[in-house]
Amino acid sequence: MFRDILKNRLFIGALAFFVLCVAGSLLYMRHVEQQTARELAETQERVQQYTDRQNRQPTPEASVRAEPQQDGHVHEDGTFHAGPHEAPPVAAPPPSVAKPAGDVSVPFVGADAPFDDPYLQMVDGFTVTSQFAIMMAPKGVGPDWSAMSAEELADAIETINKTHGAPRDDALWPPEGYSYAFGGTTSLSNGDNVWLDDNGYPILAKRGAPFFDIAWVEDFRPPPDVYADYKALHERYIQAFLNVPDDSTTSPELEQISAEKKAIKAMYRGRIPSGPFGGGMVPSGMDPPQYFRQFKEIQNQLKLNALESEGIAYLRDYYIYPEEFTK
Repeated sequence: MFRDILKNRLFIGALAFFVLCVAGSLLYMRHVEQQTARELAETQERVQQYTDRQNRQPTPEASVRAEPQQDGHVHEDGTFHAGPHEAPPVAAPPPSVAKPAGDVSVPFVGADAPFDDPYLQMVDGFTVTSQFAIMMAPKGVGPDWSAMSAEELADAIETINKTHGAPRDDALWPPEGYSYAFGGTTSLSNGDNVWLDDNGYPILAKRGAPFFDIAWVEDFRPPPDVYADYKALHERYIQAFLNVPDDSTTSPELEQISAEKKAIKAMYRGRIPSGPFGGGMVPSGMDPPQYFRQFKEIQNQLKLNALESEGIAYLRDYYIYPEEFTK
């Protein structure tokens, strides 16, 4: 009997040991799962905090300037627009605002009105002006404006209508495939504006032809030495931004540098080319991405030409190639 009892005790002990081992294993696995879950949650929380901070804090480039999106889009009819459908209106400057002379700006002390200037440049067959750009209609297309007297010409221009109705003289109706170039400086009684050529005749635009629109506005225009200092200040801004503690979105150093940058931008102002906006039809047989790349290249070239015409090509990395701003 003693032997049976001993055997039972050994069996019970072995069973108890097995149960303890199983229970210990389960508890350890539970501990590991909880620890892993806590670490994962902490990691996700840190990532979320960093993401929230980045969303609240503008990037260094965005803090310097905001530029209109110009990647473009295509309509169902194939029309490509490289920018907003309507460029912002550019008011003419008051007589007291004079054009800056030379390639060095001075601290801006004039009015707040934007600049306006007729700018013309040919690039790969595109005719570009400060307000509207078209591909000229072939000679002999449209009315014979030169045969009209000054009074007849003025009356004919007034009868042009942009969207509805027919002119009193059917000969003034634009030929098939063309339209009058609207958006110029000659105002009609119905509120439309038209573009006139050097002879004072209305200009015909070929429908779907590529066009670009460059307007002059008042913006940051420092002389070369000030711009070099500004770029160095911007480098300091980036470093200060990277040194901001994780639990904050700013620092005294960052705010001080930001204030210095704003002061420089407010002090040195001048005429700067804005845009270009543009549009047109993707030519038949041309790959749209290829056309968009060419379109973008011409846009950048036009803007560079405008900067060079003002003697401020050193600002190209600020206004044309912002990704090179800090290089």
